[in-house]
Amino acid sequence: MLLRAAILVLLSASASSAGPWPEETRGTFLSVTEDFTDGGTRGTTSIFVESGGSERFTIGLDSELGETDDDWSAYAFVRQPLSSRSSRDRVAIAAGVGARQTPDGTEPLIVLGGAWGRDVDNGFSGWLSLEGSAFYGANSRETELQGDATIAVEPLDRIALVSELSIKGVPGSTDGSATELTSSIVSTISDSTRIEFGATLDLSGDEPTGIRFGTWLEF
Repeated sequence: MLLRAAILVLLSASASSAGPWPEETRGTFLSVTEDFTDGGTRGTTSIFVESGGSERFTIGLDSELGETDDDWSAYAFVRQPLSSRSSRDRVAIAAGVGARQTPDGTEPLIVLGGAWGRDVDNGFSGWLSLEGSAFYGANSRETELQGDATIAVEPLDRIALVSELSIKGVPGSTDGSATELTSSIVSTISDSTRIEFGATLDLSGDEPTGIRFGTWLEF
């Protein structure tokens, strides 16, 4: 879910500043995304907030509520950029703590992650980003790994085409890994508001195609 912050900030930053963190230290970003896998059923709601704490770090909250009230997770995090503001390649690390619901009850959660981002300008403006995260459950003592890759182009003014590949799973688990590809159209409504409409394909199983609606604000 951290990759959504990278997409959000890349869209809101100037063309010369790629990276998964707010460029303005006073900037606050709020993202709300709804994913549906079957029309007419309850979807998965993701809420993400990130705010500049200083020139060297940001703080935020990442949460998700699944198709039932017993399927949720939430954690607060601090993100630290490692590269200079003038660097073409932007690198950051993040650490967070929170909780998630499991079949055995509520479980404390520790999250560690890292991200890389770069602007691209080859005829069309756009960006690339890579992110890796580890989610450690304190009760189960299992670590779920997640990797995300995003490529985006802006062929028209105020329109971006975004493709996000996500792979996650628990090493050694018999369930294997889950791989999803989400392709979206993101439209800029105003300087502070953007909306997203996309579709998600399950590349590792037989889940039906999902639909994504999203919006985010910058203030």
